[in-house]
Amino acid sequence: MKKIKCLFGFHKYKDIKTQITKNVTFGFNGCEMPGYRLIRECEDYSKINYVRLNLCMPEKYLYNEKIWRN
Repeated sequence: MKKIKCLFGFHKYKDIKTQITKNVTFGFNGCEMPGYRLIRECEDYSKINYVRLNLCMPEKYLYNEKIWRN
């Protein structure tokens, strides 16, 4: 039953780690903050999902591995 839910897009994610950008900040007018992302993995299918925690950060930077600290 669990795997059928994953096939339809209802994944059960667990948090793996939180990452922060190195030397890149996002924001405007003196309110710049580094980018944060949460890496989550589906418990059944090992599907990786990225969630941005800084709302000023554009989506295109979520998948660029060069700007993130380990």
